[in-house]
Amino acid sequence: MDFIILVQIIVFAISAALCGLLVPVCIKVAIKQNILDYPTWRKTHKVPTPYLGGTAIFVSFWIVVGLGFLVSYLYLAGMFAGIFGFLEPFKGYLQGGLGKLPNVAQIFLGSLVIFLLGLCDDVKSMKALPKFIVQCVAALILVLSGYRIGAFGLPPILGYLAAFIWTLMLINAFNFIDSLDGHLTGVSIVAGIFFFLITQLLGQPLVSIMLMILLGVLIGFLPYNFYPARVFLGDAGSTFLGYIFAAITLISTYEQPQTTVFTILFPVCVFSVPLYDMISVIIIRIFSKKPIYVGDRNHFAYRLVELGMSERVAVLFSFLVATACGLIALLLYTVNLVGVVLIILIYLCLLAIIAFLEIYVTRRLSLSAELAKKFRRRKTDIAEAEG
Repeated sequence: MDFIILVQIIVFAISAALCGLLVPVCIKVAIKQNILDYPTWRKTHKVPTPYLGGTAIFVSFWIVVGLGFLVSYLYLAGMFAGIFGFLEPFKGYLQGGLGKLPNVAQIFLGSLVIFLLGLCDDVKSMKALPKFIVQCVAALILVLSGYRIGAFGLPPILGYLAAFIWTLMLINAFNFIDSLDGHLTGVSIVAGIFFFLITQLLGQPLVSIMLMILLGVLIGFLPYNFYPARVFLGDAGSTFLGYIFAAITLISTYEQPQTTVFTILFPVCVFSVPLYDMISVIIIRIFSKKPIYVGDRNHFAYRLVELGMSERVAVLFSFLVATACGLIALLLYTVNLVGVVLIILIYLCLLAIIAFLEIYVTRRLSLSAELAKKFRRRKTDIAEAEG
C-alpha cells in the first residue's frame, strides 16, 4: 500500500476516535459551566444545548497534526529507531513533511486566535465590531505568512488582499450556515471529501493528510451533532472550520500543466452552500433594512424548513446541493477551456434554479397565508353579521 494512503487511513481513524472520545467530556464541561445555547425565537431547539463541540474539534485536529510532526521529528532525529524503523522507506516523505512545519505553525496560530474568539463569544456574547477586528487579525496572520491568491495574473499586493478577503468570507460563511442540527458539520464533510479528491488529483500529499484528519474529526463529531443534537459547534467550532478550510485552500496549488487557470474556482464550487447562504442572507437583510450582523431565521436551511421540509430533510437537501457543486468542481480538472466555461454556466444555473424556487415558493406560501387570513376575517364578519 502506498505510504500516503496508509497515513491517510491511520490519521483518519485516530482523529475520528479521538474526537468521539472528547465530545462527551466537552458536553459535561459545558453543562457544569453553564456554557449552553438557550432556545430563542430564531432557534429551533427546545431545550438548552451544550456548546463546546468546537473545542473537541479544535483539540482533536491539532493533537493529531502535532503527533504526526512529532513522530516525523523523532524518527529523523534517530530517536526510538527500533519503534519507527518501519518508516525507513518513507524517509523522503517525512523530511518533506517536516519542512512544512513552519507553515503549519502559522496556520495553528491563526486558528488559535479565531478559536479563542469564538469560545469567548460562546461563553459571553460579544459585539460584532470586536469580533470582526479579531477575525481580521487571524486573516492577517495567514497573509503576513506569505499566503496569497496568485491566479489570473494577480499582482502580489492584490493576491494578498484577495487571500485576506477570502479568509474573512469563509470564516463568516461557515458561521452563518451553522443553523440546524448537523447542517454545518455535514456540509463541511461533503466539502472536505471533494477537496480531498481534488488534492489527490493535483498530487498534494500534505494537504490531503490534513484534510483526512479534519474529515476524521468531523465524522467523529457528527453522531453527537445530527438531529436531535446533543452538542453544538458554537462560534468556536464554526469559525474554526471556516478558517482552517480557508488556510487549506491557500496552501494548495491549483495551476498545473494539465489544468486551466480556472481550476482556482475549485474552492468556490466546493464551498458553494456556505457562500450561497451568506450572500443570500446579506442581500435579504439589506433589502429588509436590517443590520447584516444581527441574527435571524433567513438562513438557507431555515428557508427550506419554511418551504415545508422537516429539519432533517432540509439538512439532507443541503448535503445534496453541496454534493452537486462538488461534482462540478471535479469536472473543472478534466476539461478544456470551453468545457470550463460551460461548467461555470451550469453551476450558475444550478444556483439560480435554487434561488428561483425559493423565491417562487415563498411568494406562493405568503399569498396562500394572506388568502387564508382574509377568508378567516370574512368568515368572522359574516358570523358577526348573522348574529
